[in-house]
Amino acid sequence: MKRISRLVQPEDLRDLLDRPPRASIAYVRGGRLVAAPASFRHDGGRYLVAPIGAPPGAAPRDGDTAMVLVDDGVYSLQLRGLRLRGVLRPAADAGWFELAPEKTIAWDYARMHERAQP
Repeated sequence: MKRISRLVQPEDLRDLLDRPPRASIAYVRGGRLVAAPASFRHDGGRYLVAPIGAPPGAAPRDGDTAMVLVDDGVYSLQLRGLRLRGVLRPAADAGWFELAPEKTIAWDYARMHERAQP
């Protein structure tokens, strides 16, 4: 039986990382999940994110674990994206954080391919 995968490597989504149409961030603050749209930049292998419109007092902090989603597409074979989970560290620009990924998942439904058998 063939196994089909939609998973790709993050570098396969270079154009998406260079010009993300949308991004969002999620993290926990005060025992509550905070999810917000975000600005996103990929800079020389670094993932930079700035939440947009986080509730007052609920901004992320240094050392927070966060999930960042960058995605594109409307129809099934256009769907592609990158999900990063890791730790936030303040970046040089005010309001921006660098995410040090601990887990990365990238997908592109237009590039479905047969997965190698283990």
